[in-house]
Amino acid sequence: MERGSSMSEPFNDLEQVQLLLQSAEHMVGQATMSMNPQQLQEAAEALALAKATYEQMASQETDQNSFMLSQAKEIVTRCESQISEALKA
Repeated sequence: MERGSSMSEPFNDLEQVQLLLQSAEHMVGQATMSMNPQQLQEAAEALALAKATYEQMASQETDQNSFMLSQAKEIVTRCESQISEALKA
């Protein structure tokens, strides 16, 4: 039984990365539309958490999760660019 739970851990980690990125992406979109300074700060913090979780997972990249991790990297990059541009305005 222990083997089964350890086999599910990478899926749970991938799922956590995906959920954090989806949440951060939504927050970035809302914040950049409103240009509310507090929302922008909260979105940047959510993105930082999602990025840190992604980077931790990326350090354990395998053939099974490489596609999802490459998609996650694109989302992180896009959101960072959006937040950066919004904070400059």
